Amino acid sequence: PLGATLASEQHRGKVIGTIMGGLLLGILLARVVAGGLSSLGSWRYIYWFAAVAMFITTLALARYLPTYHNNNDMSYKQILGSVMGLFIKEPILRYRSILGMLSFVLFSMFWTPLAFLLAEPPYEYSDATIGLFGLVGVAGVFAASWAGKLADAGKGDLGTRLGLSVLLLSWLLLFKAPSSLIALLVGVLLLDLAVQLVHVSNQNKIYSLHPDIRNRLTSAYMTCYFIGGAFGSWFSVLLYQHYAWHGVVIGACSIAIIACFFGFRSKKY
Repeated sequence: PLGATLASEQHRGKVIGTIMGGLLLGILLARVVAGGLSSLGSWRYIYWFAAVAMFITTLALARYLPTYHNNNDMSYKQILGSVMGLFIKEPILRYRSILGMLSFVLFSMFWTPLAFLLAEPPYEYSDATIGLFGLVGVAGVFAASWAGKLADAGKGDLGTRLGLSVLLLSWLLLFKAPSSLIALLVGVLLLDLAVQLVHVSNQNKIYSLHPDIRNRLTSAYMTCYFIGGAFGSWFSVLLYQHYAWHGVVIGACSIAIIACFFGFRSKKY
């Protein structure tokens, strides 16, 4: 929200795309670093490394973030309550939050059980090698920038629908992941590209609603987004435990079809 507030109107999509590209890059590279640290020593090393990285990030933010004041007479409790009020009041926010939630369900349904698949035959990869698969998804960073430019050009809805379609396509390819490394790699690329297209398009849409309260709009949207991520992680592990990888893919394809139906049904939002 701070980046969107500081950016000019004509470049807001590009700025949001750049920031969200950084977010995806962090999520994916964290897997690479965690896999390497796990192979070098105890899994506890990951948490020590994360604590140090967080401390360095805090110092960098304190040093370089610009000062910005938004005059508001509401208490913190009132602000939190108003977030729920926005969700009830704004149909575009609800619609885009549900789309974001569904897209992140599909993202988590891939990345959570991937380690199980790659640790078993025929792959039997080490933790470090499994972590390297995060590098494959880095292409999604470029999709974030592209989605931002589409939004700036008034084509955000195209980015949303394209992203939802590619999400379904990626999971159809991932059905062959247990027997085809190529299908797995292409599926990863398409999945991360698609998630970023939907996510950046959603954020550009909701930020146009109330420019003065983008932080609260973000709170409502990202709460739904990470509820989707948590559900996707839980649901995929449950499916993998009982039905292996193909069960995960069938579940994900079902959710992707729902997302496409929901995303293509209206042009108002």
